[in-house]
Amino acid sequence: LLEEEEDQLKSFALSKLDSTVDDFWAEISDAIDSIEVLSEDDTFSDHALAALVASKVYYHLGELDDALSFALAAGERFDLDETSLYASTIVSRAMDMYADQRRANDQAQKEEDRVTMDSRLTAIVDRMFERCFRTQEFRQAV
Repeated sequence: LLEEEEDQLKSFALSKLDSTVDDFWAEISDAIDSIEVLSEDDTFSDHALAALVASKVYYHLGELDDALSFALAAGERFDLDETSLYASTIVSRAMDMYADQRRANDQAQKEEDRVTMDSRLTAIVDRMFERCFRTQEFRQAV
């Protein structure tokens, strides 16, 4: 269904893949190229869902950098309130990357040595802090 012409069919397929990716990630990984293409297609209405599915597949494959990259591309589709190991691993990785980039910028001697902060990474960190404050999990925010 991912190769169909109609976007509704592709969206339906992605929705089904998202709901089964934890059990069938190995089989879904055979279609990762098609999923990546959909995630990069801004004209496709569910490109964020495609990015989320790709992120979950890469997570199960142990490719955490790729998993984080696609989770960032998924934007709001990446649910910080999800209590899965996948979500907590990606959030932890995002927080570590954010801290590393901030640390590198603080230690940079010259302006040209500074790293450009990824706005999507900053958005996830901001959303994480908002969740911590909303749920009064202040210890996790620290």
